Amino acid sequence: MGNSVLKHSGSQQLRLEQGEFLLDGFKQLFDAQTELAAINQQFGNDQKLRILCYQISEYPTLIEAFINASNKSPSFLERSLFCSWFSFLMAGQLKLSVVTTKELFVAGLSQDLSGSLGSNGLSESPEHFLEMIPRLSDQIKLIASEHLERFDGTGGPAGKVEGQLSEVSQVLIVANEIADLLQQNKRPVDKALNFAKILPILRLNACVYFRDVYREATKLVMTGARSPLSNHRLNISSILETQNSLSLRLPHLVKATAELTTLPTVPVVISLRSVSRRAWMMVTTAGVLSDDLSQWLSHLGEVDYETEQESIKEVLELEVLLEDLGNMFTHFHQLLEQLLQNPPLTISPIKRSKLSDLCDALNDVEETFDLEEFTILNMCD
Repeated sequence: MGNSVLKHSGSQQLRLEQGEFLLDGFKQLFDAQTELAAINQQFGNDQKLRILCYQISEYPTLIEAFINASNKSPSFLERSLFCSWFSFLMAGQLKLSVVTTKELFVAGLSQDLSGSLGSNGLSESPEHFLEMIPRLSDQIKLIASEHLERFDGTGGPAGKVEGQLSEVSQVLIVANEIADLLQQNKRPVDKALNFAKILPILRLNACVYFRDVYREATKLVMTGARSPLSNHRLNISSILETQNSLSLRLPHLVKATAELTTLPTVPVVISLRSVSRRAWMMVTTAGVLSDDLSQWLSHLGEVDYETEQESIKEVLELEVLLEDLGNMFTHFHQLLEQLLQNPPLTISPIKRSKLSDLCDALNDVEETFDLEEFTILNMCD
C-alpha cells in the first residue's frame, strides 16, 4: 500500500509539473509580446486557460513528446502555444462548447509534433503519430490533421475545400494562417509581432472565405494592432507607382495561369494556381488595382492628405494590400522559374516558350520615360 501511495503521489507531482510547463510557456509568450497580452486581457480567461493546461496530463505520451520537442525547438514551442491559445480565444468568440474548446486547445499543441521530433523514433506523418497517442479522441486527431488544409483545396493532406471543413477545423487553420502572416511581417527593428500590418489582409479574408471564423479573428487582432500613424510616413506617389507596376504585371500572371491548365497536377503547379487564385481574389474583391482607386489616390496627392485624417487609415491598408499582392507576384515568378527548370516535367516546346516569355515579363521592371530628364541629358551632350 505504501508503494501505491508513493506511485500515486509521484504521478500527481508529474502532472502538476506538466501543467506548469504549459502555463509558464503561455506566461512567457505574453511577457515577450505585449500585443498578445493585451488580446488575452480583453478576450481571454486565465482560469479556463489554467484548467486546460493541467488537463493536458490526461495525454502523457502527448505532453512528453511536446516537452521534448519544445526543448529542441523554441520556434516550435512559440507557434504551438500561439495556435493553441488563439484557437482557444476564437472558440470563446464563436460560443463553441467546453468539450470542443478543449479539443481545439489540444489539437493546436499536437498539430506539428510529428515534424518536430527529429530522429527519436517518433517522427511519423501527422496522422500516424496522432494515432499512437492513447486516449486522444478522433475529433482531436481530425482537427490537428487538417490544420494545413486551405479553403481552395490547395492544402494538405487531403486537399479539402471550404465546404468539406468543419467550423472547428477552420478555427485551427485560421490560427495557423495568422501565425504565418505574423511571422512574415515582424517589425524589422524589434522583431515584435505587427498586428496592424496584417489587419487589412484579415479583413479581406473575412469577406472571401471562412467568413464567420475570420470575422472573429479580426476582432481579436484589432485589439493588438497599434496605430501606425505616428511612426509611418506615407508616400502617395510611391503607392501610385506600385499600383501601376502591378497593373502592368497582372495580365502576364493571368496568361501564365491559363497556360498551366493543361499541365500535370504536380506540387509546383498546385502552388502556382493557389498563388494566382489568391492574387486574383485580392484584385477583384478588394479592387486594389481599380481605376477609381487610382483617381482617389491622385486626388489625395494633389491636396494635403495629412489634414484628411479619415483617409490615412484607408491609404495605410491599401499600402499593405499592395505589398502583399507584390509578394504574391514575386512568389508566382519564383515558382514559375522552378517549374521551367524541372526537366522531368513534360512540357511542349511551344508551351515552354510561352511560359518562359511570361516568366520574364512578370519580372520586368517597367521604366517610365521622363521627357524633361531626356532633354536635359541631351543638352549636356
